[in-house]
Amino acid sequence: MSEEVEMKPCPFCGGEIDDMGKADHPAYFATTQNPTRYAVNCSRCLTMGPFAPSTNGAILAWNARAAPKVKALEWKDFEGMGAKAGAYYQANYMITLWRGRGQFEVSFSYPGHGTGYDGERFHDSLEAAKAAAQADYEARILAALE
Repeated sequence: MSEEVEMKPCPFCGGEIDDMGKADHPAYFATTQNPTRYAVNCSRCLTMGPFAPSTNGAILAWNARAAPKVKALEWKDFEGMGAKAGAYYQANYMITLWRGRGQFEVSFSYPGHGTGYDGERFHDSLEAAKAAAQADYEARILAALE
């Protein structure tokens, strides 16, 4: 009999996979088509891991999964005056140089819904402003997974 493998939290939502044997919270299950194939299933976000021929194999495969990565924003630079990147659908990040301040302002807009950006608005360089917008974008996307 093989030793039981410790299961890592869900790489997508961070949910703990515990109650292994309870029917109302299955951490792994056998498929009805093939009862000797197992997969880990997160009951919080419903992510299912790869199939394996044993529960330990399914847990090892689950543990090897990587957390989701958010793609980098694709910027269109405005000749040193700022930049624009499309986030999703019609939402955009805008970076504008304020000449009087010598700083770059980050804003987020969605047509018909005004603007909304909770981060620090002004940055000393275009690259710092882009990094702030990317961090905000990643936080918005990953928040949807929780």
